[in-house]
Amino acid sequence: MKMMSGKRAPAPEEQKSKPEKQDFEDYLREIRKRLPEWTIVPMDPPRVGLELPSSSLVDEGDRVLGKTGSDREIEAMLELAGIKGWTTLRFEGPEDFVKRASEMALKRGFGLSDMEVLSSVPEPAPSLPEIPLYPSKEDPDGAYDDDLKCD
Repeated sequence: MKMMSGKRAPAPEEQKSKPEKQDFEDYLREIRKRLPEWTIVPMDPPRVGLELPSSSLVDEGDRVLGKTGSDREIEAMLELAGIKGWTTLRFEGPEDFVKRASEMALKRGFGLSDMEVLSSVPEPAPSLPEIPLYPSKEDPDGAYDDDLKCD
């Protein structure tokens, strides 16, 4: 299972001037703050491993790889994408994973770069009030009139 960035938000000028090592340390701090249940395994920058007893992720900089494709992994992937400032995502893997991850990404405000996947993700049905097709006898303002006679 894989998540990749299609686009990222432009970085403010003050962030562009930071040294790369400081950016990586800031990124690790933010991961620890937002994903405290995950064990962080720093690797050579920009790679970072995240582990749980039943899951693991590897952030390779331009993509995040998952082991199981569980909802918990997808949530962590999306959190990492948010920390990185990614705005448009693309998912690769089994069809079920891609659909679930795409739905979860859309709910969190991310865009999808794969239009085929986007068209296969069901849109939530709008909740509309139930409106009767025909007025009833009980509706005094309705147009129902069974006493109507023609001459």
